[in-house]
Amino acid sequence: MKTIKYLSLRVFAVIALALVFTLPTKAQMTDNGYANIDWQYNFPLSNNFVDKSSGWGMNFEGGYFLTDNFALGAFLNYHSN
Repeated sequence: MKTIKYLSLRVFAVIALALVFTLPTKAQMTDNGYANIDWQYNFPLSNNFVDKSSGWGMNFEGGYFLTDNFALGAFLNYHSN
């Protein structure tokens, strides 16, 4: 019974992945909008204040293109060193 359960779970996972990879995708949600999420790894250039590197940083960015060369957006950044 346990083997049938694990086999059916694996078959379901393979089918779900096949469906996900065959769906049409876009890089952004809208044609004129954009969004970005990044992970940051920072290291100090001198040891006067901080002496160790840290990977606890993240930023969020999003905006909307009003014209081809002009966009409005916001940027939020957080890092703990």
